[in-house]
Amino acid sequence: MPLPFRTAVAAATVTALAGGPFTAVTATPASAAPAKYADDFNGDGHRDIAIGAPYKSINGASAAGGVVVALGSATGLTNKKVVLTQSSAGVPGTPEEGDHFGMSIAGGDLDSDG
Repeated sequence: MPLPFRTAVAAATVTALAGGPFTAVTATPASAAPAKYADDFNGDGHRDIAIGAPYKSINGASAAGGVVVALGSATGLTNKKVVLTQSSAGVPGTPEEGDHFGMSIAGGDLDSDG
């Protein structure tokens, strides 16, 4: 099952913090219920933050880029993250040198699925 569009967009915007104090987690599709916040990328009812990393090297490709989504909780951001690149399932394309994936990011319900 493909990821909801808002998850794919967030994923396409995250990789700069790789190697930081975060624990990687697998992205899960959002529920069918509408998200309370436009920046709740994983649908758990808590705000998340997406950070573009357009100069991140991916699989040896310089500046292929990515997006890091730091996941939120009731008390704020957690040490869990989702890293999205063009190598991620549900994200179109392949990472190539100079792609700068994640250069521009946007959040919101872009496909009106809730």
